[in-house]
Amino acid sequence: MKGRWTPPPGGSLAVLFLLLAGCGAGAPSAARTPREPGGGGTTEERERLEDLADQMASLGDEFEQATSLSGIDCREVCDLSQRICGLAGDICEIAEAHPEEDRAGARCEDARGRCERARAEATARCGCRG
Repeated sequence: MKGRWTPPPGGSLAVLFLLLAGCGAGAPSAARTPREPGGGGTTEERERLEDLADQMASLGDEFEQATSLSGIDCREVCDLSQRICGLAGDICEIAEAHPEEDRAGARCEDARGRCERARAEATARCGCRG
């Protein structure tokens, strides 16, 4: 019959199945990714979270300085506000991926607060949007 597939004789389907099943053997496994005791993501995610929190503190200091000057540079204030909120998004993305990790959740809450305060002050003092 034309157009209808039939399996080849001699158990070739079994060999094909075994070959296909082995294709995933080289794929990365979650079990290979080091996790810290107590859960909360990989060591890399924890390090990234700490790095982002450090960046947030640094940007917060820059923002504080920029808004305390008598000759305020609104372009810088708006840029810093956007960067603070961008970091807050990154921090909260990691925290949302690991709701069991209290420290990540606290970092997210702190970052969102910093974003809201920076955005409010940038809007009030410079009319920044976004």
